[in-house]
Amino acid sequence: MEKTIPLLQTIHHCIHEEELYCVTEKTKQLIAINTETGVVDVLDAPPLKDKVEYITIMQSCIFAISVYGKWIAEISMDSQSIKYHDVDTLQKGMVKFTDYYSADNKIIMLSKNKAYFYVFDTSLKTGTMVDSIIDGLQVPIENGYIEEKKMHLYSGSTGIHVIYDFEEDCFSGAYSIKKIGAIDDVFCGPKGYYALVKNSIFTIDDQKFVYELSSEDSFNRACKAGDIIWIFPRYMDEIYLLNLKTKQCEIYKDYPRDYEYNVSGFYSKFIGKAESETSVFWSMRSNNYILCIDKATGCERWIKPIIDEASERKILFRLIHNDGEIISEKLCSLDLYIELLSCDR
Repeated sequence: MEKTIPLLQTIHHCIHEEELYCVTEKTKQLIAINTETGVVDVLDAPPLKDKVEYITIMQSCIFAISVYGKWIAEISMDSQSIKYHDVDTLQKGMVKFTDYYSADNKIIMLSKNKAYFYVFDTSLKTGTMVDSIIDGLQVPIENGYIEEKKMHLYSGSTGIHVIYDFEEDCFSGAYSIKKIGAIDDVFCGPKGYYALVKNSIFTIDDQKFVYELSSEDSFNRACKAGDIIWIFPRYMDEIYLLNLKTKQCEIYKDYPRDYEYNVSGFYSKFIGKAESETSVFWSMRSNNYILCIDKATGCERWIKPIIDEASERKILFRLIHNDGEIISEKLCSLDLYIELLSCDR
């Protein structure tokens, strides 16, 4: 018998073949969600030491980064064993990383508005702090993207675009750009990249203004699919759809019938993003639905995770024993609760 999965906040995820791999925020368990069926598989890997903020797959291993980038967990997809790699930031003191990128066996970790970043080599299992100093000036980084083994780094508030070359391990260019304000997100379209700055959108290469949303709240993330830019809220509830052909913007309304937000308004809603060749997948801490958007058409479908009895028991066991979660009868019968409570850890 399949049931709807309890709220576990599968915030961050990555795509591999037809599976979305996630680490649940409450129980720190690694799970896989089939993007076609929604079926959830709880992997045999031990629970992680803490919450994670980023997850990617390289060289048949899952790499998960802890909150603020304190450590990187390497999970073998074959043996399900875990190795932890500490992130050495002693030379910078206490560093809180906020944005993460991966490509070509490298993981890039940014600390927003700081003039340095961390590069972890997943082949060598080593990491290096890189100072973003150009012509003797420190360049605080806000956001960026990876393309052709180069990391494009932007500071919209100071008006600088720098390029870091993975292979040469050095900066290969620095350019002045218009000061458009602190960049919250960078996302790709078929004709280039866009920047989200609070409630405005710009093309990032030439900083041309595209659209400003008439909302008092700022936005968190965005993506382009077909002729539509999907714009996701930071603290409010509404998703906005911007049609680039008509320049019309409307509030999205086609939610599943049982869709709801289940967390405080002080938490960002949509956070997790993963891309395949054809789709963009979004997840959040407010409920378990995964939003899948077709890159070519801009059409969407909602993936509702479902769980079988064996996986359900693994998740409920963790909730009861490790998190002190109060389990309601909607999620677990009294008999099953007593049974799980009496099990050895």
